[in-house]
Amino acid sequence: MTNDFVVKHYGVRGMRWGVRKKSGSRGSKDYRRSRKLLKKPLKDLSDDDLKKLNSRMQLERKARNLDNRAISKGKRFVAQVLVGAASAVATTLLIKGATKGPSYLAKKVLNN
Repeated sequence: MTNDFVVKHYGVRGMRWGVRKKSGSRGSKDYRRSRKLLKKPLKDLSDDDLKKLNSRMQLERKARNLDNRAISKGKRFVAQVLVGAASAVATTLLIKGATKGPSYLAKKVLNN
């Protein structure tokens, strides 16, 4: 019996399934402007440029701090769940191994 069903893929090589590329996405206009200002020496920046740069850097720092707190809470929760699940599985395996293991091995040894 031959199977004539063939799966063909005409996608982009190396592209991940379900991930779409954003066309022309290089960050916001404010982000690009702040990165350009960071490359200049501070003495060459005007007062207005320094204010904009300082404001942008503070906003980015606040956003990172908010994001890190959320991640650390999530990490703690996942760690607690994994430890609880691992201990439950280990307990179950130990109980089954202690009750069924010796009798199963004795039957196998005596039958051969």
